[in-house]
Amino acid sequence: MNNLLLSNILDVTTIFVCLFTTVRVGMVYPYVRSPRLLTLGISMGILTIVAIADLIDSNLITIATGSDWFIYSGQIAAFLCILLSITSTSDAYLSGLIRFQVFACVILLCLLLSTFALPDVTDQRLHTLLGSPRFLLCAGISFYYLVGFIKKQTRFSLLMSASFLLLVVGYLLDVQQHIVPLYAELLDALGDVSRLLGFLSLLAAVLAN
Repeated sequence: MNNLLLSNILDVTTIFVCLFTTVRVGMVYPYVRSPRLLTLGISMGILTIVAIADLIDSNLITIATGSDWFIYSGQIAAFLCILLSITSTSDAYLSGLIRFQVFACVILLCLLLSTFALPDVTDQRLHTLLGSPRFLLCAGISFYYLVGFIKKQTRFSLLMSASFLLLVVGYLLDVQQHIVPLYAELLDALGDVSRLLGFLSLLAAVLAN
């Protein structure tokens, strides 16, 4: 299996899982009115669009775009909002976070519409700089869900902790391929597999909740 096919499988899986989660949140939110749930739904929606952009960018290689800027920024914004949403239970705090998230979505939309005017990210150091926050944020999310599992022993918390831990490994390997170019293809493939398992675990968590 070549790396492009594996990347496409990852993108399609990410689109399905994140879109399914977004739709499920949209169906449940009117009944529970949970700001934290709404934040998760918006973040999953952002990750859906990011995966679509990555899928298009990976397969339309004749079109030079600066989509990496949107992809990195979208993933960072989505994971940051998820992490911030689970650090507090205050309704005022979560309402403020939702307003921040909506503002971030507007910025991301402008960035997406500007991708054709932006330069490609070709510098390996810049790839490392932009990619590193993703695994750090996912590590924080995994830790908070692990703490939640220890306190409440819920299957949802355990699966969410495991899914984001797999994403940590995946994004860490993605960064490593830019640091160790000799093994770039292998690290890229292993990173895609880890993230694929992470999103499948996320789907299991959503279905189990």
